[in-house]
Amino acid sequence: MVLDESIDVVIEEKLEGRGVDTVRAENGISDQEVMQYAIGQDALVLTRDQGDYVQLDAQLEHPGILIDKQMHLRDKALVAETVSSILEKHGEALENNVVFVSNFYGRF
Repeated sequence: MVLDESIDVVIEEKLEGRGVDTVRAENGISDQEVMQYAIGQDALVLTRDQGDYVQLDAQLEHPGILIDKQMHLRDKALVAETVSSILEKHGEALENNVVFVSNFYGRF
């Protein structure tokens, strides 16, 4: 999973603790560059910033985009648990889709 620069390091650590392989995008690169990197790595993108990702979703084939604009306000363990559950339960169905993580809190 490619983490946009907006993702808290604690969330990254908690995801890795749940067995999710992560790589952090370089600070300052564009959403387009993050997507291109993720596509090259065949990895989903996790971001807090909707930015250009919805538009890029319509333009590119990609492994998937997970967005939660409010994750910085949530318990970091809950974010990691929810994201890893989405990956586990929905896996390949995420391909070429944008998923709003906030729709899944409390569902697993």
